[in-house]
Amino acid sequence: MSAREITVGQALLLLQSPASDKEFIECVNSDQLKLETDIGKIIFNDYLEQKISNQSEPSVDPLGKVNRLIEEIPDSSEAARTLADQWLISQKMKLLDNTPACEKVVQEVLSTPDSSMGKPSFDDHEYFQHIRQVLPDYLQRVVMVANLPASELEILKKTMEEKGVPSSDPLYQTTLAHIASASGQNPDVAIKTTIESYQDYRTLIENEKQAVSQSLKEDRLELKKFEEEKVTMSKEDIQESLWVGHTGVRIASNENRLQVLSEWSDLMEVELKRLNSESL
Repeated sequence: MSAREITVGQALLLLQSPASDKEFIECVNSDQLKLETDIGKIIFNDYLEQKISNQSEPSVDPLGKVNRLIEEIPDSSEAARTLADQWLISQKMKLLDNTPACEKVVQEVLSTPDSSMGKPSFDDHEYFQHIRQVLPDYLQRVVMVANLPASELEILKKTMEEKGVPSSDPLYQTTLAHIASASGQNPDVAIKTTIESYQDYRTLIENEKQAVSQSLKEDRLELKKFEEEKVTMSKEDIQESLWVGHTGVRIASNENRLQVLSEWSDLMEVELKRLNSESL
């Protein structure tokens, strides 16, 4: 049949896409999609697109569900596997093209959170969840580079250079490492630069952890002293001690902040161990 013709089975799928992954795989296996046609490719790609857009919660691995679905496509469905791989690569490139430099990612957690109506951002649930997601998302995108073809790696390298991404950026150096490997060269220099970069960022995070810990220690001591002195204070003096409430809010915010910093420090440590094992 012509690449532009449409079958009854395809028409039904255009009216109502597969209701589940199982039904989608059955359509692939039965050749109902007719992937040699333009419309078959569109139906196939649209279903994969829906898997991303239908995610109810933000995910560190936005392509994880689709990747697992693709793995269920049997090797015998060569056209479907090829089309799925092409789609996956294009989606990875979209994500990678829009990945901020690691420097900006780390600075986001190191910068003082903005306050809204006197309430620190780290007390805001949505902001807190967002900031916990930022570094894991970046690290997941670094991992994505491993399975890109050499031609896409070169495009990604050029894109980052045009955007002015620092040469020490882990995503940039990881791209260089895979380009080197693909061309039979030694990737150790790029891996070494990435390790040094992660070590620098981990040091910044550890320094911030110490500063936040010190602030918490001082605030808790102030509150403890207030509680001890409160027994000798008048009711009016106690009511006028507005700083107590602000200090309590700051403590809660810094506790959240310290939790994020600890998580990020642990993530950096895991990445360093992985990279050190690769450079052996």
